[in-house]
Amino acid sequence: MNGRRTVSGLVINALLVTGCGASAQGVAARANATRFYDARLLSPQTAASPRVPDQALELRLAVRFAVAPASVQTLVRVSPHPDNRRLRVLIDGEQFTRSSDTQLDGVDAAKHHFFMWQSLPPGTYSIVAIVYGPLGVREQRQSSFEVIGDTEAAFRRP
Repeated sequence: MNGRRTVSGLVINALLVTGCGASAQGVAARANATRFYDARLLSPQTAASPRVPDQALELRLAVRFAVAPASVQTLVRVSPHPDNRRLRVLIDGEQFTRSSDTQLDGVDAAKHHFFMWQSLPPGTYSIVAIVYGPLGVREQRQSSFEVIGDTEAAFRRP
């Protein structure tokens, strides 16, 4: 009887240790995926927006296609300039439209600005980044992406 308990205890411990190891590996894989995701936004060779030397405004998307309900992160790089006053980022789709304004303090302003849109419904989206100066628009960039999913499901009630 005592021998059976010991064997049962060893089997249970082996299952628990193995299960925890798989779980820890899963967590490590997700952490690496997150790091890779951010690295794509910051890398100078991103396919979404090739690096052009001395570009005053740069717009980078982490993805070109996402699955609904999607979360999309965008990096906007603004080169410091004494006339930079405001950064406006607009996202426009068939069922979702938003804008965000950020004050820029000329040459002292932050260079990198991250924007995150969550729970995006299916559709084609356009993102526009605009830098304003004292005399109006200084620079403007546009990009697009698509959120794939069942458009009918977005309107169905549970």
